[in-house]
Amino acid sequence: MDKPITFAIVGDSAASGIGDSDALGNYYGWGYHLVKAFNEPLAYINVSRPGARSKEVRLEQLPKVLIHEPELVGVIVGGNDVLRNGFSPQRFHQNLREIVSQLTAQNSTVLLLELHDPN
Repeated sequence: MDKPITFAIVGDSAASGIGDSDALGNYYGWGYHLVKAFNEPLAYINVSRPGARSKEVRLEQLPKVLIHEPELVGVIVGGNDVLRNGFSPQRFHQNLREIVSQLTAQNSTVLLLELHDPN
């Protein structure tokens, strides 16, 4: 049997599946639906959390997935950074750059997702 591909997700409510639930309240999200399209053996890790900001993703979520050396990582974060008081585009950029740098340093392919423009 082939070694499973490890696919991890870090981020906020959009990454965790808020807004995509079944009648029982189970959240799925885009990562879950993407996983279903794979034919290869796959290990799926989703450590995202509603309300997370980029600093939390960098300091708390990222270490949880790095230990698994994922081949593929979905990163969706930023909405809470922008919507909360004290938003700093520079800090957000630094956090996102560090997240992507750490992942690519261990040869992970990074998927960055952008939410629709709510305007």
